[in-house]
Amino acid sequence: MKKKKLKVLIVDDSIIFRKILEEAISGFENAEVVGSVFSGKKAIEFINTKQIPDIITLDMEMPELSGLDMLKAIRDLKSANPECKKIKVIIISSYNQKDADTAIEALENGAFDFISKPQTNDLKSSLSELRNQLIEKFDYIDEKPIQNIKELSKAYTKVGEIITNSPYNNDNKIEIIAFGVSTGGPRALFTIIPELSKLTNLPILIVQHMPPAFTKSFADNLNKRCEHKVIEAKGNELIQNKYIYIAPGGKHMIVRRSSESKTIIGINDNPSENDCKPSVDVLFRSIANVYANRAIVSILTGMGSDGVKSLESLRRVGAYIIAQDEETSTVWGMPGRAVESGNVNKVLPLEKIPSAIESIINNGY
Repeated sequence: MKKKKLKVLIVDDSIIFRKILEEAISGFENAEVVGSVFSGKKAIEFINTKQIPDIITLDMEMPELSGLDMLKAIRDLKSANPECKKIKVIIISSYNQKDADTAIEALENGAFDFISKPQTNDLKSSLSELRNQLIEKFDYIDEKPIQNIKELSKAYTKVGEIITNSPYNNDNKIEIIAFGVSTGGPRALFTIIPELSKLTNLPILIVQHMPPAFTKSFADNLNKRCEHKVIEAKGNELIQNKYIYIAPGGKHMIVRRSSESKTIIGINDNPSENDCKPSVDVLFRSIANVYANRAIVSILTGMGSDGVKSLESLRRVGAYIIAQDEETSTVWGMPGRAVESGNVNKVLPLEKIPSAIESIINNGY
């Protein structure tokens, strides 16, 4: 039996870019373009009168109905028509600060994920770049869930424990909190980090998969909501209480000891890991080496498995590991793989993670 293809609606006011996107998607075996329109208004008309797509690629700057207004209209459609709930919006954004700010706002307002517009005028290079960005997202939307992982998550959410670390004592007082997150991350982090910053003064490190420019915009946006000072890390910053450090797009972030034995942020340009840069695994490995059992790390919503390889090292040194549950994750890829690895202490709904971290800091585990 032939598998159904994902139905894609392209929404962009540039006929040239619409044609390029159509050409890029035409090379996918699991997707087909069912519509191509120049405005948000036309997109809503298409959905209401012709066909409900699985995926919408959405330009943010358009006539009649902006990308943000389009997202609000899609939310209304999902509320009114259950068949529209399947729609996932992938926004198209340029590598400039204005578009990065808009993209962050769009992700908070229901966009599934984003891709960046190619910065080259070469058609072959543009097609290749678009295909490389889209293929992972299309494959995830099209793939089967992790086998038996849903039942696994429910069981461990109920029990609350997957492994048992060494007993807590005053010698391993928590000193650092770290998060690894990808697809769905901005909305998740905007939900829990402001609350967490009210519950603890400890420094917080975050790897959110984003390209350059976007991480700066994300840090600035989060800074407006938090008790902590939020910065995009540059390297060599002394790790201090009441600070949140965001890994810069296109670089890896680590923690390390300085020559004066102080703990500082390191930034490097080493190769990507798990096709990610910044990579959660890179940060988490350094935390295992520097902080050992004085760390709490959490893997939140996201595609793929970045961060999972480092969990065994973290578990061995006694760090406490939390994974977001499936129900509250936009994509239960990274946290699902973490649970599957058997190295997670607790699986929790997103909204319960801040209070759980506070409890571990104050009462041990």
